[in-house]
Amino acid sequence: MIIEQVFSGIMKILLISFAVAAVVLGLALFGALGVTAITYQTVARMVTQFAAEAGMTEAQVAVGWMTENGWGGPADGTAAAEWYRKAAEHGDSTASYALERLRR
Repeated sequence: MIIEQVFSGIMKILLISFAVAAVVLGLALFGALGVTAITYQTVARMVTQFAAEAGMTEAQVAVGWMTENGWGGPADGTAAAEWYRKAAEHGDSTASYALERLRR
């Protein structure tokens, strides 16, 4: 049990590190192409969404909030609900609450 928790923690750290490296590389490419109008919110959303797509529940909740509130991209209640649903399916109570709130 403890070995599984340690392994899971290490995998999350590696996943986030990979996501950050991918965003930094992407920003370098944007800079090379002359694209400079990218905000820290956009970068944060890109990194968080990468982790969410890989199945990290906490990131799914965060992307749901970002998507719901238009943080780092356009606001979209339907897409936010989908991220919250994914996290709620993994037992996240914050996501369940957010999903119910959106359904009202």
